[in-house]
Amino acid sequence: MMIKNCFLVAALVSSTCAYAGSGSTSIGTVNARGDVRVDGYTLQSNGTIFDGTAVETQQFPATVRLNNGTEIKLATNSRGVVYHDHLVLLQGESQLKASSAPYSLDAKGLHVAPSGSANVGLVSLNTDHAVDIAAVSGEFRVTDGNGAAIGRLSTGEAMARFDDTPPPSGNWSTIETEGIVSAENGHFYITVADGTIYQVEGADLTKFVGTKVIVSGRLIYPTNHKDRSIIVIQSIQGNGFGSGMFATTADTLWFTTIIAAAAALGGYAGYISSRPPASR
Repeated sequence: MMIKNCFLVAALVSSTCAYAGSGSTSIGTVNARGDVRVDGYTLQSNGTIFDGTAVETQQFPATVRLNNGTEIKLATNSRGVVYHDHLVLLQGESQLKASSAPYSLDAKGLHVAPSGSANVGLVSLNTDHAVDIAAVSGEFRVTDGNGAAIGRLSTGEAMARFDDTPPPSGNWSTIETEGIVSAENGHFYITVADGTIYQVEGADLTKFVGTKVIVSGRLIYPTNHKDRSIIVIQSIQGNGFGSGMFATTADTLWFTTIIAAAAALGGYAGYISSRPPASR
């Protein structure tokens, strides 16, 4: 049985969490500029990571560095479980800088994996029950729990995958289409190539306004011929959307929205979340 022993430096400048027991081999370290919770223990500055270690941030972001060269950043108010080959994101926002070793960011049954080393990708769980995914550099594959392909993102591309909802009542079908998003009087619309305009419903659509996107979801036909058909979005993918940007300083890197425009910075973008803490 694994026994956990935590040793705190008297000055509380740094902390090391060590395990003893059969098969308990360290896979890396976690570092923060303040408190970070590791398997329920509050540590200052740093700790040791084992296969299946839970890491939770509060006021400070944290960086997980694995022995295989993989680097993961967790934004403030984020929580995940770290394994040797993947991280399961349970709350907040994460960033992966890939190494030559296979690794993925997993969230709500989705697997986001780089196609090569040094690729940088972002995964976020937002308050609208969606998984936001972006490729800052390189290429990332997105698959579901059965390994079925959902999408492939290259540098500058991003997508949002919404939770499935029960089928709506009434006359409807499925649809996938491409067009420009617009907003008017609190409603959102997409205009496709043939000039058809659909009303669209989904989470956090403001950041897509004025950009070309690919949407898929359920197309609900109106009962009144004067009304527009409505697309209830299940996934939306765009290139360079949103108004937020990543900005880099010495150690403080801000993350405002999951947007692929981060690639324009030409480097490894980290972040501290600008969103309010999630309720617990």
